[in-house]
Amino acid sequence: MSGRATQPGTGITKGTKPMRIVILGAFAALYFLLMASTFNSLGQVLPMIVADLHFTWAQAGMGFTVLGIACGAASMLPAAVIRRHGVAVTLLIGMVQLIAGFAALAWMQGVWMYLLATLLLGLGFCFCGSIAAVDAIGNAFDRKRSTAIGLYFTAGNLGAVAGPITFFAIHSATGSWRLYWLACAAGALVLGLFAAAVCGRYERRVGVVHGPADEAPPPPEGWTARAALASWQFWIVVLAYTACLLINTTVHSFAYQHMLEHRVAPGVATGFISAAA
Repeated sequence: MSGRATQPGTGITKGTKPMRIVILGAFAALYFLLMASTFNSLGQVLPMIVADLHFTWAQAGMGFTVLGIACGAASMLPAAVIRRHGVAVTLLIGMVQLIAGFAALAWMQGVWMYLLATLLLGLGFCFCGSIAAVDAIGNAFDRKRSTAIGLYFTAGNLGAVAGPITFFAIHSATGSWRLYWLACAAGALVLGLFAAAVCGRYERRVGVVHGPADEAPPPPEGWTARAALASWQFWIVVLAYTACLLINTTVHSFAYQHMLEHRVAPGVATGFISAAA
């Protein structure tokens, strides 16, 4: 006997309902930070970086390329770490990568440090982003799993709205773009530790097992990964989503500078970027 009673028909251990709300909040806050501080605000900081460090725009744009490639190419790594060590350890690894990336941006003096920073941020985004979150939220929630995941992604998109505004506020108040990255590093430390602690406690309390042991056969009407990969509908969704991400990333890399060159006030340009998100 484990000593943990479950509520009939839910599969949820008594006493874990408040904790799963905390898990959702922790991951939503972390995703909010990720969306606010990476793809959706880097383009706003680039004009200051180019001016202060004398980068070319080709070099500045390469950072966006490295960020996107790292985030996409490393997408299998957090899944492997989750299977072996659990979500909490995965989050801690991602947190360290994010802090290192933000710190490198704050103190960089050259192009190579900039590219290393964006590489680390891409890896951190991957480890602390949706892969770990969907796994943890999916385990914590039962019948309302899709609603919880929807709330999680909604919070992330709100971060995309808040990121440009936050940078504009910090830069307007201090005149320093480096302080913005240090604030992001502090946020990654606090939210990363909190999400890892909450998730680790939940996994120990409920006894979540990752890997082959928790892969029960899907219901007859369910989808397996192999069945999804074999369907043409799946690849249409993949291509559409990839195109959406490509357009979004490309626009964020130059839209702010483009508006400044056309004499749009920085505050107005920031509003447009946030409105687009």
